[in-house]
Amino acid sequence: MTTILLHAGSATLTVSSEAGGQISLDLDGNALLLPAPPLHLVVDGVTHTAWRDVDLVGTAGKAIIRGVVADGLTAELQIVTPTGDAAFEFTLSIRNQGVSAVTITTADSLAARLVPGDWQGLGFSSKWGDEYEPEPFLLDAPRTLEVRTGRSSLGHSPWLGLSAVDRGALVVAPVWSGNWHILLAPHGSGIDLAAGLSPWKFAHELAPGTRFEAPAVLLAVGPDLEEASLALTRAVGATLPRSPASEAIPLEWNHWWPYEDKDITEDIFLANAGIATELGLAVSTLDAGWFGAADSDTFWWDIRGDFGEENRARFPGGIGHLADETRRRGQKFGIWMEIEAVGLKAAVRKERADIMARCDDDPPETPLDPEDPGFLGYVCLGSAAGRAHVRGLLETLVDKTACEWIKVDFNLDPKAGCSCRDHGHGPGDGLYAHYRGLYDLLDGFRAAHPEIIVEACASGGLRIDAGLLRHVHCAFLSDPDWTPHHLQVVHGTSRLLPPAAMLHWPMSEWRGKHPQQTLSLRDPALTEDMFDTIVRSAFMHRFGLSWRLPDLPRHLRRRLKAHLAIYAETIVPFVRNGDLRRLTDTPLRRGGGATTPAFQLSLGDRHILFGFSLGPIGEGLGIGPTPGGFALRPRALAPDRSYRLRPLSPDGVGPTEVRFGAQWMAEGVAPVTASSCVAILEPL
Repeated sequence: MTTILLHAGSATLTVSSEAGGQISLDLDGNALLLPAPPLHLVVDGVTHTAWRDVDLVGTAGKAIIRGVVADGLTAELQIVTPTGDAAFEFTLSIRNQGVSAVTITTADSLAARLVPGDWQGLGFSSKWGDEYEPEPFLLDAPRTLEVRTGRSSLGHSPWLGLSAVDRGALVVAPVWSGNWHILLAPHGSGIDLAAGLSPWKFAHELAPGTRFEAPAVLLAVGPDLEEASLALTRAVGATLPRSPASEAIPLEWNHWWPYEDKDITEDIFLANAGIATELGLAVSTLDAGWFGAADSDTFWWDIRGDFGEENRARFPGGIGHLADETRRRGQKFGIWMEIEAVGLKAAVRKERADIMARCDDDPPETPLDPEDPGFLGYVCLGSAAGRAHVRGLLETLVDKTACEWIKVDFNLDPKAGCSCRDHGHGPGDGLYAHYRGLYDLLDGFRAAHPEIIVEACASGGLRIDAGLLRHVHCAFLSDPDWTPHHLQVVHGTSRLLPPAAMLHWPMSEWRGKHPQQTLSLRDPALTEDMFDTIVRSAFMHRFGLSWRLPDLPRHLRRRLKAHLAIYAETIVPFVRNGDLRRLTDTPLRRGGGATTPAFQLSLGDRHILFGFSLGPIGEGLGIGPTPGGFALRPRALAPDRSYRLRPLSPDGVGPTEVRFGAQWMAEGVAPVTASSCVAILEPL
């Protein structure tokens, strides 16, 4: 028997050749995973859970299990440690060395067995405006988390936490932007766990001499869910694309919510851009509404994909002129494009029918176009011609505008994906091929244009996962952003993504109707305390504003400028490379959760504390001071070290206080009587 030990932080993964290949895992000597086969593969209807012969290869930070699983079929499981923390990445690949094609219908990169115990589960349901809704459960019966919408975080968020008081905690995250699943099956000997690509309507024909690589899965462990989540976010951060442009963490203004595509014009955009420079923002982003016929009534949704025509009614000089004028006002220029989607009325739908994703053999139950039910509404990026077309759209956009920021959106559900046989994929793996194609496309574009920040968006936060964040700089978290909702989304997303990968805005001004998006910056009922809380709520990650800047009252303009200076001068380094901890339970957008949510953004042994006080939902924008104040207790300080607490306030330098780390953690900050607090703890 051969054994390899893979160490990651305080965790040790043991890989053994015994019984056709096994893995086990312990944390500080405490078993979390029992020895069990790490293989869950279905080929031609036969389930394989062991290798016939096992070859183990171990190098620094990597272990490989490989061998024959069936006649002419080999499988290789690669396990790596992305960082020095207790996290592991599993990737399964299969090679057909036979003479006939085989069909893969299940290929889970992670398969393991939890030790018996009283395990508690935590997952998150997810839909538009309801991202990261917590779903705790007892692990006393089989359970499946699965997404079948074709977008990784529509249905469930691709994250699962498992914890047992006497054992520790694990978190699991599929590294994939399409359909995925996580299976849990308790039995007398433990709990079987499998995770990876969803088998729903999936079938990949593996021809002789070819190889299939399943989406990877991340597994992180810790003494509790907070520490396991921290190890996971560091693993995700280790593969996040970095560039000088992205590392600057620029503040942006985006036109969408106050103007949408109905009210935005060249003059309005440029007026906002000029004020954005005065305030300290760096990028002004033109969202949807810039393309299509020269008609102020053109609806962007219907003509997505027709990006060659510019709406000269709204932008008489064109987007190139707009970009130049934006820079003359001191701003970099950003622009939105939905590179994959095709609107029902878009001319490209007919002009490039050869690259349209279709599923005529099994159309969606609710088709986008009832008269053409097989039309899926997007360009199939499994097709080389489709990838070339979309790359051409992006390059044309860059040629016209020399943009420094692109917001890549995706506002539809591809479900099982394209089934066209002439797109470079088979009838059952179109969605898999699409996302592999998208990843390659984004990587090639970023390599060619390192000066451009690439942001991912999908109806807000409906395609946020550890896979896409290897190919873009950041992800937009959610369309709605009223403060209780925003804080709930940040609380959830920060279990998966590091701060540098997260982009969201503090409460926006909405042109449209939403019962909670009622902010008006000209409302006399908007107090400075409420305003401070709104702005500070986005300090824990990348952020921007979607406000009518010319209408911002002068006293709030001065206060906002001071807030943005604090963010740029003090907080940005923490966002760039720091860890975000949750100091309380999650707030809930409908009430009932933590009413004084708190967070800690740490960089080395320097720590920024954020505390918020939420009022009744529907009153005062959901913001309000807590009677008697609220506590704010930091974590992860050196107990015997002295730390100075310094408020970060737009009113200037406040009183400082020095205590030992043990005192700060036990006693906390003096009761916060305002609706929010931001302060920095620095060691002496």
